[in-house]
Amino acid sequence: MAPRLGWILLTILVAAPAAVVADLEVSGGGRYIGFDVFLGVPLPPLVPDRATVLNAHAGGGWQPVSWFRDTSGNALPGLEEATGADFRNSNGELRAWLRQGIVPHETGDGLSLLLGPRLIYEWYSADEGTTANLLQSGRADATEILQTSYVAGVALDTVVEAPTGVLREGWVAEAILEHAPGGINRGIGGADYARGTLRAAYYVPVVDEPTVQAYLAHRVVVDVLGGAFIPALAQARIGGLRPEDAIGGAFRGLPDGRLDAQLKTLASVDLRGSWITGLFDDVVIPGGLVYVDAATASALDEQLRADNATDRVIVGAGVGISAHVDIFSLFGVDVIGLVSFISEPAVSGDDGSLTSFSVEVGHQF
Repeated sequence: MAPRLGWILLTILVAAPAAVVADLEVSGGGRYIGFDVFLGVPLPPLVPDRATVLNAHAGGGWQPVSWFRDTSGNALPGLEEATGADFRNSNGELRAWLRQGIVPHETGDGLSLLLGPRLIYEWYSADEGTTANLLQSGRADATEILQTSYVAGVALDTVVEAPTGVLREGWVAEAILEHAPGGINRGIGGADYARGTLRAAYYVPVVDEPTVQAYLAHRVVVDVLGGAFIPALAQARIGGLRPEDAIGGAFRGLPDGRLDAQLKTLASVDLRGSWITGLFDDVVIPGGLVYVDAATASALDEQLRADNATDRVIVGAGVGISAHVDIFSLFGVDVIGLVSFISEPAVSGDDGSLTSFSVEVGHQF
């Protein structure tokens, strides 16, 4: 019933007149080939003087992914890429959720209740002439998964974004529970787990001039999983309204999915600046950022072979250049090139580090 309801809700949104679409965002979603579309359509209020919005997310495509474990499920230690970890993921995802305002705010959406279904399908394959540990593992989700889950929670949004799209102020936070019951996931992949995600971000402007805008961005995320069968890639992600690879991925400079765990904690601080040049009528706004990430996870010593029992935190810092691209005045996309420096604690008794370069396209936290 949940997948069918999700498709019905999405069909309503796609068919809705453009005039009633309150929010629209498109991004690459971390895919090499593919897209993510987020829509929001106002509905007649269920509670007087409180906004009721039907949100939907549709995404799909193809990208290389990694599972940093051997065929028996033991971690492949370290921070870098690893032999046997990489494979290809062809996927599609559909979500629809009702956002009911409960406490309004003069900016943003205020405090809202969220409820809705999620449907995701992923199919895994290896490059010709190679093998991938997940595909050889014998797990129920070794080659594909079809998962239905239910999402409920609360979200806070007081963020104000400048017309340029490169300056923010305010809070955004969420407390989300997701449940994938085994009873309705007995077919492909056998998902049977629950996830809780707490996420909060705070934005503080530091420069707001006609030609230069800059702000501080702070983020904290806690994600915990448990259940009879947790899919491999679910453990390598954090949940919430915008799931993302983690720790690697959300922690910049690490390979996506590195340091997967059932309990993950991440904190970040960014200083982001932009130069309002008038280039192409501000369709493209150049900028830059400096950042610090810190993270820890359950069983981190297993994944790092850390000998120092008190040293269980990964720390990274980086600098980057960015460009905010305005697409037909409907939504913005950030293109960011980063150089990251990551400290690896007590690997086989010796401190180590990793330096990496990455390019990201999409939506910054």
